[in-house]
Amino acid sequence: MTTDNNILYFLSSFLLASVFLSSLFSDLAFYKIKISRILGPAFAKETPEDIWEIKNPTPLPLLGLEVGEWQTSHCVIALKIPYLGPFKSLRLRPTEKLPQRGSHVWQSLYIATEAPFSFTKKFFFFNNSGERLIWPEKTFDRSLLREIESKKPERNSAQAKPSLDLADYDGVVQGDFTTDMRQVLVLKSNLDSGDIVKRNSTDANRLQIPPLCFDFSEKSSEKLIKLATFCLLDSRFSSRTRINFPAPQNSKSNSTQDTLNRLSLLPPEGPL
Repeated sequence: MTTDNNILYFLSSFLLASVFLSSLFSDLAFYKIKISRILGPAFAKETPEDIWEIKNPTPLPLLGLEVGEWQTSHCVIALKIPYLGPFKSLRLRPTEKLPQRGSHVWQSLYIATEAPFSFTKKFFFFNNSGERLIWPEKTFDRSLLREIESKKPERNSAQAKPSLDLADYDGVVQGDFTTDMRQVLVLKSNLDSGDIVKRNSTDANRLQIPPLCFDFSEKSSEKLIKLATFCLLDSRFSSRTRINFPAPQNSKSNSTQDTLNRLSLLPPEGPL
């Protein structure tokens, strides 16, 4: 009986020592991990094009890692790593999508694990605070696009020319465009874009395509912001997309990146 008790005591002690040592070695390796991040373009409802680099400089493997941002009082997970071998480094893109456009602030980067026994979750924070802009979601809304294309531009009555109403053409966005005897109107019905193309008969290679105008100078609309972002980046619409912002913002550069930055900071709905 005494021998059996000694064996049980020995096994219990061995298991407890294994748990303690495994936890100790895991901590030693865990707190030596190095992480960094290269920021890339980021759109709402999509995974950002960031690159995370995770290095394990120790001879011990690590299991069940979680990497992300710490924001005020909660974690925002970027990616999960099931296994990181000894003396290994990984370069990975995040797998989690960003929830919404606008200013995105974090207090630090973090790495966490529940290994080796999932008793508790251990965190290690890196003093790397920052801020970025998340660009708007890209959404193609055919009906809204046609509504924008059908808006008739204001014209000076003294310079007005005879116009042709295209409202009766099946599959073509209705519009009102100037024409004269030298011009031949070529109708192009495209289910994806609904383009209307006007070709000058004196120069068959020159196409004149009416612009898509998004006006955010007085009020904002989330649907229009998403569609404007799509048109700005899509090759079918980018060359004819025109976006107007409130007066102070219109004085800035008109590059695509600056335009996306300004779109991301517009309020979701209502007057400006």
